[in-house]
Amino acid sequence: MCHITDVPEDVPPDVVRAIAGAVREALNNVIRHSGNSTAWLTVVGLTADDDERDPASLRVTVADRGRGFDPDRVRPRLGLSRSVRERIGEVGGEVRVDSGAGLGTTVEMTWPAGASTPTGS
Repeated sequence: MCHITDVPEDVPPDVVRAIAGAVREALNNVIRHSGNSTAWLTVVGLTADDDERDPASLRVTVADRGRGFDPDRVRPRLGLSRSVRERIGEVGGEVRVDSGAGLGTTVEMTWPAGASTPTGS
């Protein structure tokens, strides 16, 4: 299931590529590890504190209701560490993973307006 709203038109191409790759990996993780074949993808343009549009801020969430895991007990692997966290971090964004045994998993990626990117985009 997918929900997309208020996505800004001026997100730099390198940020779009990073988010697309990270989302692909998060969805692959749902298929490989959750024990569930359903996921929810939400892409939302964020607003500034003063209620004016913040034209380049994004929050992208991939969630499932699968078996989940204890993030403190899983050793870092390529999936979340490199394919998600590093990709988003390289363009100035952040990743938060919320999961628990039997509670599913939510991967939230945020990219703030004005974040510096390696290419200066």
